[in-house]
Amino acid sequence: MTPTETLRAAATLLREMAEAATPGPWETYDRGIGWGVIYNGVTVDGDHYAKEVVDSEFGAKGDCRLIATLGPTFAGLVADWLDGEASVQDGMEPMTQIFSAAFKAASGGTLGEV
Repeated sequence: MTPTETLRAAATLLREMAEAATPGPWETYDRGIGWGVIYNGVTVDGDHYAKEVVDSEFGAKGDCRLIATLGPTFAGLVADWLDGEASVQDGMEPMTQIFSAAFKAASGGTLGEV
């Protein structure tokens, strides 16, 4: 896989994961026995609701804050950035190797060889 192909594959994977997730923005909340991540939404009728996105009986606040921050909106922005870099330059070999390894691990190895 060329560096450009790797960046585009990573962007595609991020977009697919973001589209499959509950839409953002997400936020954290204290469940009393651990932390969770919720999406606060508004129904078509204007009613407010909260949907639990991540729940852990003993969830750590730091973990939940990171998950909420790196939700679908941020994933889409990173995917756009990766596509932009792929279009601008093909010579990012060191950076591409870092992203290739990270996204290959995150995708269970679906991005091909690093």
